This record gives sequence, C-alpha cells and structure tokens, in this order.
Amino acid sequence: MKNSAQFHLSENNAPCKHSLYRWFNSLPSFSTGQGLLLKVIFMPKRYRNNEIWQKKNFRELEPKFKLFWFYIMDQCNHGGIWHVDFDNARFLTGEKTLIMEDVLNVFGDKIEVITPEVWHIPDFIEEQYGSKILNDEIRYQKSALEILKVYNLDKQYLDENKLSFKND
Repeated sequence: MKNSAQFHLSENNAPCKHSLYRWFNSLPSFSTGQGLLLKVIFMPKRYRNNEIWQKKNFRELEPKFKLFWFYIMDQCNHGGIWHVDFDNARFLTGEKTLIMEDVLNVFGDKIEVITPEVWHIPDFIEEQYGSKILNDEIRYQKSALEILKVYNLDKQYLDENKLSFKND
C-alpha cells in the first residue's frame, strides 16, 4: 500500500513525501493572536449584480443561457476577456447542449467576438469596477487596461481626456 503523503515524484522519480507540507508552508500567513495560524490563498473575487434578476430580458432567457452568462462572467479575466472553451463550459455547467452559435445569437452585443477563440464581455468592466471608465492610476484597474490594450479595447474604457497610459 502506498503512503498517502506521496503527492508527486521528485526529479529522480523518488517519492516526495512532504510536497504538500512544503507548498502549504510557502503560502503567506498571519497569526490571529490566539495561537491560530491562518494561511492565505488568493483567488479572484467577482461582484455579482443582483439586479440582473429584475431585468426582463434576463428573466426570459432559458436557464442554460442564464447559467452560461454567470459562467463566462466568473471565468473571464479581470479585463472581461474570456478564452473560449465550450468543452469546459459544458462540463462545468452540466449543459451538454451549449452551442457557440446559439450563445452568440441569444446574447447579441453582450458578447464581442475578438477572434473565434477570444471573446470580450463589455458589461464586465462596469459590473466589476462600478464604472465604464477605468483609472490607470489604480493598480488593479491599470492591470485590466493592460489586458484590454492587447486587444485594442483600452481606449473605450479611458476618460476622453486621458487617451493613453502615462508611460506611453
């Protein structure tokens, strides 16, 4: 019987018994002051607009399209860019009948096709950042702008008086 503490093999294929322990100890941590040490694992957080349920066009969607909308809003990066993966979308949502053409017909201008493999979700920026205008002086918004710049989408999210990054 194999030892359950073996998680992967080392470079010479010898069992590495403490790999999980080393990984866990490498995470940032802080003490609660009561002898409890907490490890911090960072993951992106998403705001969700609960008013979407009041919108007639959303309420009238088939359930599979409602679920798909939440899926792409959760799966896109912080610039609102989704790298199209319908196999994963079908697997994670359990909706085996999702077809790209149907999704594009249902959502219309809510999805901007950059390439067949890359989609932009314009509503993401306003929903996550509270405005259609991003500020390149705020670190996480600047990062979103840098992602959008790769696809030449950054100018639509900048203030008219500020049409490029400071360092450009």
